[in-house]
Amino acid sequence: MNDFNTPKKTTWLVCLVLGIIALIGSLFTIGIITDLAPWIALVGLGLMLAATKLEGL
Repeated sequence: MNDFNTPKKTTWLVCLVLGIIALIGSLFTIGIITDLAPWIALVGLGLMLAATKLEGL
């Protein structure tokens, strides 16, 4: 029933960087990053979700 996997360190770091970029883009006005901040956050969260469900990601 509980078939979650631990994401690899590289995947976790990529998701962390995407989250930090999205946070900075939400708090400050930085060109296109500000416009794409919600999408960057969704990509990071989606990647983390995929990494916990798929083995080896």
